[in-house]
Amino acid sequence: MSYVSSKLLSISVITFGSEDILFVGDSKAGNIVAFDLSKFSSEIESIPFNFYDVDQKIAEVLGVTLDQLSIKDLAIHPKTKEAYIAVHRGHGSDMVPVIVKINYQGDILPLNIGEIPSTQLSIPNLVDSDFECWNKVPIRTLTITDMKFWNDELFVCGLSNADFSSTLYRISYPFTNTLSINSIEIYHAVHDMLETRAPIRAMTILNINNEPYVLAAYLCTPLVTIPVAQLKNGAHVRGKTIGELGFGNVPLDIIHFHSQDLQGNSKEQVLITHKTRGAMLFDVKAIAESNEKEGLNSFVGFNVVAPQHMAVPLAGLVHVDNQDELHLAALRRDMETGRLNLISFRKGIYFRLSDFVSEFMLPGFEYLEQHKHAQAFQNMLRKEEGFV
Repeated sequence: MSYVSSKLLSISVITFGSEDILFVGDSKAGNIVAFDLSKFSSEIESIPFNFYDVDQKIAEVLGVTLDQLSIKDLAIHPKTKEAYIAVHRGHGSDMVPVIVKINYQGDILPLNIGEIPSTQLSIPNLVDSDFECWNKVPIRTLTITDMKFWNDELFVCGLSNADFSSTLYRISYPFTNTLSINSIEIYHAVHDMLETRAPIRAMTILNINNEPYVLAAYLCTPLVTIPVAQLKNGAHVRGKTIGELGFGNVPLDIIHFHSQDLQGNSKEQVLITHKTRGAMLFDVKAIAESNEKEGLNSFVGFNVVAPQHMAVPLAGLVHVDNQDELHLAALRRDMETGRLNLISFRKGIYFRLSDFVSEFMLPGFEYLEQHKHAQAFQNMLRKEEGFV
């Protein structure tokens, strides 16, 4: 089966829309391609992922060494709950964009994307394909930095060649020949200046006090709210900076979900993962409270200044997505081997028993009566992680 397709020159971001539509952002070509995966789709029971060294195994399936593989993004199919992973096979002029599917048996299946029904939309006003940032990152790779599907619209962020180059698009699906284009301005409280060039790096859509907002994390790293109602074609919109997530850092993903605590109480939460910092867990209520305030408008130094949140033990995450009502699925870098693992985390807990040794595991330990709830919960996690 061939996985090479003229439909894609690169893959920057992938995300699912309603049911069976996989959106692929191609920054090099300046296109968004919507693949209809309905012929591959069937409802199955969601099972936690426990697959190790998946980068090595993907490389082997694609017939290359590991140094010839670049992992670009992860998305979980909302119906089948299978993992779709976007990769680049090779580098430079030899690079081929590939999407592989991993099922619950651990089979790695490259998609024959050349034969999958699709539609396509081009992004206008592309940035210069030859310019490179100081760290040799081609600016064209920032054309599409994130995508989120909400209420039959695809929200896309990235850079354009406009004077105010930080751009947010609203795109109706199914695609038409039109799209809404908005330039975005924010105050960066670490740089102490208004900025219009640095793009949104990760985003989600939230209802705050019954109004929809884009919650956006920028490069280096303002946290910003943007009212969806202001995103009308041609508008220049100023977002409200409600936090600074830590200098010298890059946000990776923003995931919005509902979880339950150990007492069974439901919470609406947002998880933000980072390249050089630990993950941050916010209650939407705390974000809403910060959004009601004026917002940051002066230099805050080099500290994290953000709505109330909890640091969660999710070091090494490369990409994360919602898996089901109970779990997040993630590609995580193993700190000892350096390999990538495809694993699931319990929402509300955010750790795996297999990651550490505790008193509960040691020989001779007996659960006390007040620990019986912990015993039941730990036994459930052991089963999910494949240790019983």
